[in-house]
Amino acid sequence: MCDNRCEVLIVAPADDAHADSVRREFVARGIDVRYLNASTKNIRWSGEAGQASSISSFQEGEKLPRSVWWRRLERPRISVSSTLEDSLIADEITAAISGVVLAAPRVIDPPHVVSRAESKPVGLMAARRVGAPTPLTLITNDPVSAREFIAGGRTLAKAMSSGIGLAPFADFVDEGLSHLVTAAPVLLQRVVDASEDARVVTVGRHARTWTRRRSDALIDWRAADPGGAGFRLASQGSAVSMLEMLAVQVATELGLTMSVQDWLITETGPTFLEVNPQGQWLFLEGSEEMVTPTLCDHLACDPTQIDA
Repeated sequence: MCDNRCEVLIVAPADDAHADSVRREFVARGIDVRYLNASTKNIRWSGEAGQASSISSFQEGEKLPRSVWWRRLERPRISVSSTLEDSLIADEITAAISGVVLAAPRVIDPPHVVSRAESKPVGLMAARRVGAPTPLTLITNDPVSAREFIAGGRTLAKAMSSGIGLAPFADFVDEGLSHLVTAAPVLLQRVVDASEDARVVTVGRHARTWTRRRSDALIDWRAADPGGAGFRLASQGSAVSMLEMLAVQVATELGLTMSVQDWLITETGPTFLEVNPQGQWLFLEGSEEMVTPTLCDHLACDPTQIDA
């Protein structure tokens, strides 16, 4: 059971729907929950030799809650001086918030862990270590290597970043495009024949799976169904149980206590694609009733009580 006296701090943009869902659940439970982001005022931190560090982030001067959900820290937009000075101010705000929050005893999940897990090569290697099938993959900026790989079978190109700027969908490529890899290293993957896309949400040792029928003509479901309306909660069975077991193992291998993962369902079983440590799940039917309470349990409970 969770102690209702637990306090939770959410690091997230003020308009983040997932953070708001978790906040409403905590309010309903009578648990004090607060926000911290780039717009928060009156941040104060102190730490003296021989004393425990303390942090206050509100005018009342409460100490930092013992559990922090690091959902996302947006970079503040500053326009008060020159471009260089505005950039420095933004960096200082980000560094200050990161520093004081990471002093908390428990962060779900630390940003450096999240950043590492977001790397597609790191995720693929973690999946392989736990025995999950993954697509044949090549990352290269060598056109000869790219051409040889593409000649071996149907191939897609996938972006490795999701930062500022264009974030293209994964799509089919042919040998005639191989020369384009000289602009930047490109992630190429062999196309996997699959009947369904699967999105798995893991929290601690719990996992839930949603699936959607897959079209042979479209390799990235986001292009045709950006809202994810085609996903349905998967019925429990041996195949889904195996998938969810592997997903929890992948998250654990990456040091994550929560994750959103993309998989494919094939005739021979699930194939891992990638993990997004703080991905979207509210678009999945029934997820607010299933994922949000489980995440709140995970955030509010003493670590020794989780899953008890």
